[in-house]
Amino acid sequence: MTQPTKEVTQDTAQVSVQDSVQDPVNTVSNLEPPSVATIERRLRVVRWVGLSDFVLLIALVSASLLGRRELVSLLGPVHGVNYLFLVMLVSLGAVDKLWRWWFPALTFLTGGPLGSFIGEIIIGRSLKTQKSTKTRGQT
Repeated sequence: MTQPTKEVTQDTAQVSVQDSVQDPVNTVSNLEPPSVATIERRLRVVRWVGLSDFVLLIALVSASLLGRRELVSLLGPVHGVNYLFLVMLVSLGAVDKLWRWWFPALTFLTGGPLGSFIGEIIIGRSLKTQKSTKTRGQT
């Protein structure tokens, strides 16, 4: 990126060329926090992916206990991919600053569905209290 040339006079001596050129890396801090609707939408997706992961896990454990190896070999990779998608989804939410990093860590450490359900409940309650304090402040 080439720097713009600027003639420095006594009036403009205090203005830096760097101040007039916006740095896209440093403008990230000026972004607005995510809206409640955005967080709720992402939590709904997490809920459905977590629920499907839970159903796949139950089916996988049942097939394993019943000795159905062909079903286990089919359900195992499907559950694994769904679990990785769930962890990726909650991690992207943390990267997007929709929630903090405890949520992906909890989801990962509990094996998926349990952590995602607990995290969703905690964040959902936090959003409800935020909504109620905003409505009280507006009236």
